[in-house]
Amino acid sequence: MIRNNITALFIHAFTGILFWFLSGVITDLMINWGIFHEYITNGVFLLVSIIGLLCYHVLGKLFLATQLNNWKSLLSVSCVSIIGLLIWIYCAFFTDGGWAWLFYGIYNATFYHLMSFVPSGSAWGIIWISLLPSFILWLGMKKNKKRNNGSPRWKYKTTV
Repeated sequence: MIRNNITALFIHAFTGILFWFLSGVITDLMINWGIFHEYITNGVFLLVSIIGLLCYHVLGKLFLATQLNNWKSLLSVSCVSIIGLLIWIYCAFFTDGGWAWLFYGIYNATFYHLMSFVPSGSAWGIIWISLLPSFILWLGMKKNKKRNNGSPRWKYKTTV
């Protein structure tokens, strides 16, 4: 269970960094090409977020080991969402807004653009983004039926 939580944190960090830079490259390309239409930019960044969801799903399927039951499997990847919820609680209740939300956006960098679809000024509208990474990782972990005994997909060969 601890191994899955640590792996889930690494997956979250990897996808966050990857999609933060990918979004920057796409933004730069759209500025250079003169694409400023709201529907096109929203569509492109929604597509980036959907690809991010698929990336979480595939990485969860490849690198996470299922546990004995569904609840243990969900708990084994919950660290990502717990940290996200703690950051959300801090931003929503202990700050006056503004720059504090930037840290929440960076922590959830893969889904940063999904926050733009929520009506502004609604902290309650983006709380579900904290729960999304763990849920998608859990779905990916459940999808792989070969690893139902808690062992990883690959086998280590030990030679003496």
